[in-house]
This record gives sequence, structure tokens and C-alpha cells, in this order.
Amino acid sequence: LRCGHCAEEHDRQELFLRFLRFRKAIFKVSLFYIKYSWRYFSLKYAKTLLHKLGSKLNLAYVIRLSFSDPVTLTSMANLASTYWNQGRWKEAEELDVQVVDTSKRVLGA
Repeated sequence: LRCGHCAEEHDRQELFLRFLRFRKAIFKVSLFYIKYSWRYFSLKYAKTLLHKLGSKLNLAYVIRLSFSDPVTLTSMANLASTYWNQGRWKEAEELDVQVVDTSKRVLGA
């Protein structure tokens, strides 16, 4: 038989252990969330940087080679395709129209 004081102490210890297990589970979930949130935002940031780099690279082609150069036109078409894949249809369309118009003018179509 246990005395009342011992039973209360045992109940407190049991409750505290349950609390610690719960806290540990919450901590694991939090770490999982933080880990994958970090990856998501890192990828999103990298995608933004790549977009900016692609635009700058395209601008460098245009400045260095001119609009009528095949390398520039290919680069612009690739950038338009990237815009399309990202769901940026308006920008993709504008760039594609520019590529087609320049290609027609250069190739005499």
C-alpha cells in the first residue's frame, strides 16, 4: 500500500513524464517544420536569383551581340520558355513576339 503523499508524488512524476514526452514530440515536429520551411524558402530565393541572373545574362547578350545575333535570339527564346514554365505568360508572350519579329526581319521571312 502506498500512502496518499506517495501516490500524489507518483502522479506528479507521471504527469511530468507525459509532459516531457509531449514536449519532445512537439520539438520533433517543430524541427521538421523548420528544416523543410528553410528548404522551401531557400529554393524560392534561389529561383528568384536565377531569374534575375537569366535576365541579366540576356541583357548582356543583347548589349554585346545585338538583337539580330542568333545566340541572342536563342537566349531570348530560352528565357521566354522559362517565363512560360513559371506561369509568367504575359512576359513570355511579349518576349516570344519580339524573338519572332526579329527573326523574321533578320532571316527575311
